Amino acid sequence: MKPSDPRKTCDPTLLGQWENDLPQLEAIIDSLAEGLLVADRSGRLLAANQAYLRMVGFASHEDLPQSLTDFRQWFEARDLTGRILPPEQWPLARVLAGETLRDFQVAVKRRDGSAEFIGSYNGGMAADGDGAPALAVLTVRDITVQKQTEAALDMAYQREKLLNEIGQTIRTTLDPREVQTVASRALGQALLADRCYFAQIDFAAQRIWIAEDWRRDDLFPITGEYPLSDLGVDFRIIFNGDRTLIAPDTRLYPWPETTIAVMEEYGIRALLNVPFFDDGNLVALLGVAMTGETHAWTEAEIALTEAVAMQTRTAVEAARVSQREHNIAVALQQTLQPNLPRRTPGLQVADYYHAALAEAEIGGDFCDLFTPTEGRHILVIGDVSGKGLAAAAQVAAVRNMLRCVVYQGLPLTEAVAQLNHILATQNLLTGFVTVCIAQYSPADHTFTYVSCGHEPLLLRHAATGHVEMLGPTGPPLGVDAAAVYTDGARRLQAGDALLLYTDGLSEAGPRRQDLLGVDGLAALLRGHPLHEDAHSLCQRIIGGVERHARGKLRDDACILAVRVL
Repeated sequence: MKPSDPRKTCDPTLLGQWENDLPQLEAIIDSLAEGLLVADRSGRLLAANQAYLRMVGFASHEDLPQSLTDFRQWFEARDLTGRILPPEQWPLARVLAGETLRDFQVAVKRRDGSAEFIGSYNGGMAADGDGAPALAVLTVRDITVQKQTEAALDMAYQREKLLNEIGQTIRTTLDPREVQTVASRALGQALLADRCYFAQIDFAAQRIWIAEDWRRDDLFPITGEYPLSDLGVDFRIIFNGDRTLIAPDTRLYPWPETTIAVMEEYGIRALLNVPFFDDGNLVALLGVAMTGETHAWTEAEIALTEAVAMQTRTAVEAARVSQREHNIAVALQQTLQPNLPRRTPGLQVADYYHAALAEAEIGGDFCDLFTPTEGRHILVIGDVSGKGLAAAAQVAAVRNMLRCVVYQGLPLTEAVAQLNHILATQNLLTGFVTVCIAQYSPADHTFTYVSCGHEPLLLRHAATGHVEMLGPTGPPLGVDAAAVYTDGARRLQAGDALLLYTDGLSEAGPRRQDLLGVDGLAALLRGHPLHEDAHSLCQRIIGGVERHARGKLRDDACILAVRVL
């Protein structure tokens, strides 16, 4: 440290003490890890230690600019958002204006590029013997590495946050477009970009389709279909080798003039494109763009964009596969829900089926009503474990096999035992089936049922209004080949009502801690007017369930509502 001549800046009476203490003071100050800068009230530099000289890139005190005005000619100062600081906001200027600085963080750069750092400034005015402000004293700590580490950690956090958001989206939607929309919005916001979009390319049709782009509010959309020839560039050449296109300045990128003109037209000044290949052919790309100004893409930004591209492509492909399977399952399951007979002597019957298309895959709920012999009606409600196409296919197998064994004329218990033995020994199920099979004979009003691990059947007696719960009489089908099934029997009266249902109703609720339950369904059935028909009963039950759930049902649900005539 080489301070100015004390005879020019200090009281002459202090000269002797100054000269005695100077060597020790210099050694102490120069050993400090933090930079130290001292200036007089006019802003003229008086002293700077070695740590500060290293930060600003000067070899000695004599080389250092001697005033705040000189410093502005050599250096540029910005805040951490990148905004250039006006002279009055520089650390030394603020201290000279009377401020006390505490961790004032500034990015300092020499205009010739030979030195650059981020400093944390602390300081204030030191008083003379009379208590008047005399010297501006600043300390500065180089926090460049700290800020780089923080930025890297923040980028890693943003990356994981983005990938988790995309992953969450794919778990809640079957729409590939929604996956792309979420990914482009999240990536654009994370990079503070002006545009972010997905585009699909068809070389056979010579077209490019840009999906709905996320963009800054004041920008026009570029969504649409475009001829590849309009862009004046061969994408296969640009993306040869599966490389990400990195263009900090589109005007300087080695493109044809036509392409540069298109970039100008759409206001794209900096561009980042990650290509998608299928069997070696370019099929799509993820684009991030800046408008108005160039942008030096950082390694972290490039890595984040490439990670989002990979995650999104995986998610989109998974969504497309799920959507394709879902559509097949919907079509199959629709064929499995029978059209109930228009007339069932002795009974009024209404059915309801709800597939939770938005929140879940197609499930295995099903119902059936048929008359194997005159005067003998069979009612069925069931739930195959699992979701998707496999569950829908198993519904078809169980429903048809059930009809087959019942049409043999066996008692219900024997028919169910035979069906269970076949399912369990032939490995026809990936899980199990809960099912309730009931038989009603109008001639003598006898009602017989076998419930295989299913939700309790609800019977409301017209004479008393009491709702009886008829629980399981055996285990689910397909679990134990040697399972024994018993039956239950009741004699029904005119006006009695039956409710057969799946757990999509009993487990409906706004949250897991507040499910409707079997008791809730029983209360809804109990409150139904005795004179209303089966269709009205079905609608009232569904309405009550949806009110309790505060909206639509989250899971598949199936109902057979029956009124005895």
